[in-house]
Amino acid sequence: MYSKNKNIAIVAGGEQSEVVVSMKSAEGVRSFLSKKDYNCYLVVIEKNNWHVVLPDNTSLPIDKNDFSFTLAGKKITFDCAYNTVHGIPGEDGRLQGYFELIDMPYTDSSVLASALTFDKFACNHFLKGFGIKVAPSVLVRKGETIDEKAIFEKVGLPCFVKPNRGGSSFGVTKVKSTEELKPAIEKAIHESEEVIIECFMKGTEIANGIFKTSKREVVLPITEVVPANEFFDYDAKYNGEVEEITPARLSPELTADIQAMTSRIYNLLGCYGIARVDYIITEGNTINLLEVNTNPGLTQTSFIPQQAACAGFDFGDILEEIIEASLPPTPSNRGREKICNSIVQWEKQIPPLPCGERLWGEAVREFLSQMGNHTVFALYGAMGVGKTTFVKALCEEMGVKDVVNSPTFSIINEYGMEGKKSVYHFDFYRINKQEEAFDFGYEDYFYSGNLCLIEWPEKIEPLLPPDCVKVYFTEQEDGSRVITIK
Repeated sequence: MYSKNKNIAIVAGGEQSEVVVSMKSAEGVRSFLSKKDYNCYLVVIEKNNWHVVLPDNTSLPIDKNDFSFTLAGKKITFDCAYNTVHGIPGEDGRLQGYFELIDMPYTDSSVLASALTFDKFACNHFLKGFGIKVAPSVLVRKGETIDEKAIFEKVGLPCFVKPNRGGSSFGVTKVKSTEELKPAIEKAIHESEEVIIECFMKGTEIANGIFKTSKREVVLPITEVVPANEFFDYDAKYNGEVEEITPARLSPELTADIQAMTSRIYNLLGCYGIARVDYIITEGNTINLLEVNTNPGLTQTSFIPQQAACAGFDFGDILEEIIEASLPPTPSNRGREKICNSIVQWEKQIPPLPCGERLWGEAVREFLSQMGNHTVFALYGAMGVGKTTFVKALCEEMGVKDVVNSPTFSIINEYGMEGKKSVYHFDFYRINKQEEAFDFGYEDYFYSGNLCLIEWPEKIEPLLPPDCVKVYFTEQEDGSRVITIK
């Protein structure tokens, strides 16, 4: 299982009205991680005051040079920062940029993805270029002359006025008459110097969560949002003035389309960790994007934990997975931004079975370290050299009980031999990725449901994914096994 006793900074606060939401999310994350063996510290970021809150509610200053603090003369550093800052500087890329500069592992999207999604107008128009449907909108900046006629010609009435670079819990107004426009803009400008004015779309509002690490991507069930008020405001989100239905009352076909769109949007933006995509479904089951949130609320009653519970996940396990996947596979490389580590030559010798079985755990730990961010590996070796024992030990190390059906470790296919004419054995595995059976295109080589390779594996190597790591198993004359990555 994972190495424990790491120092985790749960970062909260911010410089906008959503600081109160951020503190609620931080408390939620702390409660979800309470059963995990981490040393969790609440770090509060204010404009000119970064400090860590100790268990006795006293605080100590954070040294911004390396994001550390000193307690009783001892310097305390963090292994990872879990970012729950809503608004500036936690959602707009600034905090992510700081963490990148000091080489601090963090759990959410990169600088670019955070900055883009924080700007609603820019994000929606970026995604519109990929065929994603968005509401017609107008951008107004502080100090600009407001052309009401042009605005209403573009978006009509009613319309929504929102802070462009901020959350949707504060400064949002549903404008129903021309007289309400200027006051609504002034209200939004208190939250952001840019204001987005969007066309009202009548339909069913939904929210769809997703999380991704270097090992897997999971799109969660959809939540249908039925606010008691006219729209999904702060009171609806955090004071219970809403009905939230998970899973949403949608057809299986529409549900699949929305979840596929969520995955597409997430990956177009290059997101990481947990995110939430909000939509409104209008007449004819048309899916319209409202906004993308790369740092969504994580209280006990927030959408994402609800959706995770509906899918059968323990949310603490999800947070643990994201934290662990954010940590560097080597001290010098976190492997973020989808950059795979270069696999070095690695070899491990195991004493003769069964005496050496106790050492397989050590072998797989070294193997996972060498794999880094690579998720695909092929096992080569004759029958009886220990490939099955290796996979079982790997599953045990990752805490997986059922190899085939586990969402944490999925075997695409295991092609074995029946003896016969086969001279080599080939297994194909993929870590943390649900896929269809891999098609090698060698139907003539199937025998009794297994793949019998008459020729050496080099013939099928071109069919493997480009990032596939090749793991070779050989048996020595003394009965020991040697595992080699080449």
